[in-house]
Amino acid sequence: MKFPKMIIAASSAAIILITIAAIWIFKSGFEPKLKQKIHLLKAETIPLRFKIISKQDGKMLIAAKFFNLDGMDAGRFETNYKDGEIKFHYVKINIEGRNIFLPEEMETSTGKIALEKYYFKDDFPQTYTSRLIDTVLKKELEYMFKILKNEKNEVFEKYYGQISYGSVSLTFPWERTTYGLKTDINGEISLISD
Repeated sequence: MKFPKMIIAASSAAIILITIAAIWIFKSGFEPKLKQKIHLLKAETIPLRFKIISKQDGKMLIAAKFFNLDGMDAGRFETNYKDGEIKFHYVKINIEGRNIFLPEEMETSTGKIALEKYYFKDDFPQTYTSRLIDTVLKKELEYMFKILKNEKNEVFEKYYGQISYGSVSLTFPWERTTYGLKTDINGEISLISD
């Protein structure tokens, strides 16, 4: 009868060791690799530029273009709106002191335009593509954006970083002047003009 007791004891010891190993792996390995690689993203970016193409009878035609981290085209759109203020709403994610900036919508006197459809592809913002981003960082960013889209802020912030929402506005922009949304090294979002 010693043989079954030895099997039970060995099985119990194996289960305990596996449980301890799983807990150790979970505790030590759950820190997203994104936190380790976030410094590889550019600190200052201008992911969106726009220009008033024409003004006529109190209406403006605006052309906007999104850019990736390499300065390449990441999406575009054109729209008409009544003369007046343009406001851009955004989401900013601070991870280990580095900021990820996502323009969310453009608001004018005519209404709001959701911007995600112009620069997201397969649930990933093309403004965060770059030839300098390795596959590990790209996969971590993809995973983070999926969590951001599907989870509550508290869950997201527990594992990644602080989320904040804000807006910047421009009253009566000049025709033919190019404006841009810029995030600087300190995480400040501002409207600039060329």
